Amino acid sequence: LDILQQRWPEAEAHLQRLLQEFPGAPQAVRARLRLVSVLLVTQRLPQAEAILDDLQGSVSEADDREVTRSRVLLAVQRGELDRAVELYRGIAAGRPREPDAEWWITSSALSAALCEAGRHEDALAILPQVCAMALTEDQRVESLLRTAEAQIALQRLPQAIDSLERFKRDYPRRPESVPVLIRLGELLRQTNNAATAVAYFADV
Repeated sequence: LDILQQRWPEAEAHLQRLLQEFPGAPQAVRARLRLVSVLLVTQRLPQAEAILDDLQGSVSEADDREVTRSRVLLAVQRGELDRAVELYRGIAAGRPREPDAEWWITSSALSAALCEAGRHEDALAILPQVCAMALTEDQRVESLLRTAEAQIALQRLPQAIDSLERFKRDYPRRPESVPVLIRLGELLRQTNNAATAVAYFADV
Protein backbone atom coordinates (compact mmCIF):
# COMPACT_ATOMS: atom_id res chain seq x y z
CA LEU A 1 0.00 0.00 0.00
CA ASP A 2 2.85 2.41 0.79
CA ILE A 3 4.35 1.80 -2.67
CA LEU A 4 0.96 2.25 -4.31
CA GLN A 5 0.58 5.60 -2.54
CA GLN A 6 4.24 6.48 -3.19
CA ARG A 7 5.09 6.83 0.51
CA TRP A 8 8.70 5.78 -0.03
CA PRO A 9 10.20 6.16 3.49
CA GLU A 10 7.34 4.20 5.04
CA ALA A 11 7.60 1.53 2.33
CA GLU A 12 11.33 1.15 2.86
CA ALA A 13 11.01 0.89 6.65
CA HIS A 14 8.26 -1.72 6.33
CA LEU A 15 10.23 -3.82 3.83
CA GLN A 16 13.49 -3.64 5.78
CA ARG A 17 11.69 -4.74 8.93
CA LEU A 18 10.00 -7.60 7.10
CA LEU A 19 13.30 -8.84 5.66
CA GLN A 20 15.08 -8.61 9.01
CA GLU A 21 12.38 -10.51 10.87
CA PHE A 22 11.59 -13.11 8.18
CA PRO A 23 14.64 -13.46 5.88
CA GLY A 24 13.66 -16.96 4.76
CA ALA A 25 9.96 -16.32 4.23
CA PRO A 26 8.40 -17.41 0.90
CA GLN A 27 7.72 -13.78 0.03
CA ALA A 28 11.25 -12.57 0.84
CA VAL A 29 12.23 -12.38 -2.83
CA ARG A 30 9.23 -10.21 -3.66
CA ALA A 31 9.97 -8.04 -0.62
CA ARG A 32 13.53 -7.54 -1.85
CA LEU A 33 12.25 -6.65 -5.32
CA ARG A 34 9.89 -4.09 -3.82
CA LEU A 35 12.78 -2.70 -1.81
CA VAL A 36 14.72 -2.34 -5.07
CA SER A 37 11.82 -0.32 -6.49
CA VAL A 38 11.97 2.04 -3.53
CA LEU A 39 15.76 2.38 -3.80
CA LEU A 40 15.53 3.16 -7.52
CA VAL A 41 12.77 5.74 -7.14
CA THR A 42 14.76 7.42 -4.37
CA GLN A 43 17.92 7.41 -6.53
CA ARG A 44 20.03 4.95 -4.51
CA LEU A 45 21.30 3.11 -7.54
CA PRO A 46 24.33 1.21 -6.18
CA GLN A 47 22.28 -0.32 -3.35
CA ALA A 48 19.54 -1.33 -5.79
CA GLU A 49 22.01 -2.85 -8.24
CA ALA A 50 23.67 -4.90 -5.49
CA ILE A 51 20.35 -6.54 -4.63
CA LEU A 52 19.57 -7.18 -8.31
CA ASP A 53 22.98 -8.78 -8.87
CA ASP A 54 22.34 -11.05 -5.89
CA LEU A 55 18.91 -12.08 -7.21
CA GLN A 56 19.80 -12.51 -10.89
CA GLY A 57 19.51 -16.12 -12.03
CA SER A 58 18.52 -17.48 -8.62
CA VAL A 59 14.78 -16.80 -8.68
CA SER A 60 11.69 -18.02 -10.52
CA GLU A 61 10.93 -16.98 -14.10
CA ALA A 62 8.31 -14.49 -12.91
CA ASP A 63 10.65 -12.99 -10.35
CA ASP A 64 13.48 -12.90 -12.89
CA ARG A 65 11.20 -10.79 -15.10
CA GLU A 66 10.81 -8.41 -12.18
CA VAL A 67 14.58 -8.27 -11.78
CA THR A 68 14.85 -7.26 -15.45
CA ARG A 69 12.05 -4.71 -15.05
CA SER A 70 14.04 -3.14 -12.23
CA ARG A 71 17.14 -3.11 -14.44
CA VAL A 72 15.13 -1.13 -17.00
CA LEU A 73 14.54 1.60 -14.43
CA LEU A 74 18.18 1.42 -13.35
CA ALA A 75 19.29 1.92 -16.98
CA VAL A 76 16.87 4.84 -17.43
CA GLN A 77 18.22 6.58 -14.37
CA ARG A 78 21.77 6.13 -15.64
CA GLY A 79 20.85 7.56 -19.03
CA GLU A 80 21.45 4.23 -20.78
CA LEU A 81 18.36 4.44 -22.99
CA ASP A 82 19.39 1.89 -25.63
CA ARG A 83 19.93 -0.71 -22.91
CA ALA A 84 16.69 0.26 -21.17
CA VAL A 85 14.68 -0.15 -24.40
CA GLU A 86 16.35 -3.49 -25.17
CA LEU A 87 15.64 -4.83 -21.68
CA TYR A 88 12.05 -3.58 -21.73
CA ARG A 89 11.31 -5.14 -25.11
CA GLY A 90 12.60 -8.44 -23.77
CA ILE A 91 10.02 -8.55 -20.98
CA ALA A 92 7.12 -6.52 -22.41
CA ALA A 93 5.21 -9.61 -23.53
CA GLY A 94 5.08 -10.77 -19.91
CA ARG A 95 3.90 -7.46 -18.48
CA PRO A 96 0.73 -7.35 -16.35
CA ARG A 97 -2.51 -7.03 -18.27
CA GLU A 98 -4.07 -4.90 -15.53
CA PRO A 99 -2.96 -1.73 -13.74
CA ASP A 100 0.27 -2.24 -11.82
CA ALA A 101 2.13 0.36 -9.73
CA GLU A 102 5.70 -0.81 -10.27
CA TRP A 103 5.34 -1.53 -13.99
CA TRP A 104 3.72 1.87 -14.45
CA ILE A 105 6.63 3.60 -12.70
CA THR A 106 9.13 1.76 -14.92
CA SER A 107 7.36 2.15 -18.25
CA SER A 108 6.39 5.76 -17.52
CA ALA A 109 9.97 6.68 -16.62
CA LEU A 110 11.22 5.03 -19.80
CA SER A 111 8.68 6.79 -22.01
CA ALA A 112 9.45 10.16 -20.37
CA ALA A 113 13.20 9.71 -20.86
CA LEU A 114 12.68 8.74 -24.50
CA CYS A 115 10.56 11.84 -25.11
CA GLU A 116 13.15 14.05 -23.44
CA ALA A 117 15.81 12.52 -25.69
CA GLY A 118 13.69 13.22 -28.78
CA ARG A 119 13.02 9.53 -29.36
CA HIS A 120 9.29 9.99 -29.77
CA GLU A 121 8.75 6.97 -32.02
CA ASP A 122 10.22 4.67 -29.37
CA ALA A 123 8.14 6.42 -26.70
CA LEU A 124 4.92 5.95 -28.66
CA ALA A 125 5.62 2.23 -28.93
CA ILE A 126 5.55 2.03 -25.12
CA LEU A 127 2.94 4.64 -24.18
CA PRO A 128 -0.18 2.49 -24.80
CA GLN A 129 1.23 0.06 -22.23
CA VAL A 130 1.95 2.95 -19.85
CA CYS A 131 -1.67 4.07 -20.13
CA ALA A 132 -2.95 0.53 -19.58
CA MET A 133 -0.90 0.05 -16.41
CA ALA A 134 -1.84 3.38 -14.80
CA LEU A 135 -3.65 3.03 -11.47
CA THR A 136 -4.75 6.58 -10.75
CA GLU A 137 -6.38 9.39 -12.70
CA ASP A 138 -3.20 11.47 -12.39
CA GLN A 139 -1.19 8.64 -13.97
CA ARG A 140 -3.73 8.15 -16.77
CA VAL A 141 -3.75 11.87 -17.53
CA GLU A 142 0.05 12.07 -17.50
CA SER A 143 0.30 9.12 -19.89
CA LEU A 144 -2.36 10.50 -22.25
CA LEU A 145 -0.83 13.99 -22.43
CA ARG A 146 2.65 12.55 -22.99
CA THR A 147 1.19 10.53 -25.85
CA ALA A 148 -0.26 13.69 -27.39
CA GLU A 149 3.03 15.56 -27.06
CA ALA A 150 4.93 12.71 -28.75
CA GLN A 151 2.38 12.66 -31.57
CA ILE A 152 2.73 16.43 -31.98
CA ALA A 153 6.53 16.15 -32.07
CA LEU A 154 6.19 13.63 -34.91
CA GLN A 155 3.66 15.88 -36.70
CA ARG A 156 0.94 13.26 -36.34
CA LEU A 157 -1.60 15.96 -35.77
CA PRO A 158 -4.83 13.97 -36.36
CA GLN A 159 -3.73 11.40 -33.76
CA ALA A 160 -2.70 14.17 -31.36
CA ILE A 161 -6.11 15.80 -31.79
CA ASP A 162 -7.75 12.46 -31.02
CA SER A 163 -5.68 12.14 -27.83
CA LEU A 164 -6.52 15.66 -26.66
CA GLU A 165 -10.20 15.17 -27.56
CA ARG A 166 -10.15 12.07 -25.37
CA PHE A 167 -8.68 14.11 -22.52
CA LYS A 168 -11.39 16.77 -23.01
CA ARG A 169 -14.10 14.11 -22.95
CA ASP A 170 -12.82 11.97 -20.07
CA TYR A 171 -11.28 14.59 -17.76
CA PRO A 172 -13.24 17.84 -18.17
CA ARG A 173 -12.57 19.09 -14.63
CA ARG A 174 -8.82 18.60 -14.56
CA PRO A 175 -6.55 21.62 -13.88
CA GLU A 176 -4.81 20.91 -17.21
CA SER A 177 -8.05 21.60 -19.11
CA VAL A 178 -7.32 25.21 -20.10
CA PRO A 179 -3.87 24.64 -21.64
CA VAL A 180 -5.15 21.46 -23.29
CA LEU A 181 -8.08 23.33 -24.87
CA ILE A 182 -5.72 26.05 -26.13
CA ARG A 183 -3.39 23.42 -27.59
CA LEU A 184 -6.31 21.57 -29.13
CA GLY A 185 -7.59 24.78 -30.72
CA GLU A 186 -4.15 25.48 -32.19
CA LEU A 187 -3.95 22.00 -33.68
CA LEU A 188 -7.42 22.24 -35.15
CA ARG A 189 -6.54 25.58 -36.73
CA GLN A 190 -3.38 24.03 -38.22
CA THR A 191 -5.45 21.23 -39.72
CA ASN A 192 -8.02 23.62 -41.21
CA ASN A 193 -10.74 22.96 -38.65
CA ALA A 194 -11.19 26.66 -37.95
CA ALA A 195 -14.81 26.54 -36.81
CA THR A 196 -14.13 23.86 -34.22
CA ALA A 197 -10.98 25.69 -33.14
CA VAL A 198 -12.97 28.88 -32.48
CA ALA A 199 -15.45 26.90 -30.40
CA TYR A 200 -12.66 25.46 -28.25
CA PHE A 201 -10.98 28.84 -27.77
CA ALA A 202 -14.37 30.18 -26.66
CA ASP A 203 -14.53 27.47 -23.98
CA VAL A 204 -11.24 28.59 -22.39
